[in-house]
Amino acid sequence: MASHQGLLKVGNDSGKRHVVKYSIKFKYCKIEILEYMDKALYEIHADICKVFTSPRRLEIIDLLREGEKTVNELVELINLPQSSVSQHLAVLRERGIVETRRHGNSVFYRIADERILKACDLMREFLLDQIEKLERIAKVVRE
Repeated sequence: MASHQGLLKVGNDSGKRHVVKYSIKFKYCKIEILEYMDKALYEIHADICKVFTSPRRLEIIDLLREGEKTVNELVELINLPQSSVSQHLAVLRERGIVETRRHGNSVFYRIADERILKACDLMREFLLDQIEKLERIAKVVRE
């Protein structure tokens, strides 16, 4: 039976590295790499989801759905110090959530992939449904 084993290094922009062990056995076409890749994917998935744990970053994402904005524009809209907005944007940029474009001295930020907005919209719909369910339960309890 022919087989192959090795290590696959999976990395992300933040510098975190995941080493994934894989083993492929050819006799029965059993590919064990999928199990290990799934584990690594869960790690990467959890890491990217951490970006969405900040209400301020969610607000920045929501503001950028209207189009690209500079740090100064976001500072005015969110009413946070520039250093805080810049830190949040750095996290979003590291994870590939936003991209930048330079024009003169200005840096414009925009959403890197429309699927990010779709994911945020789906979560918001879910949360609104949950709130609606709780309101119905509260109404029944009050009656």
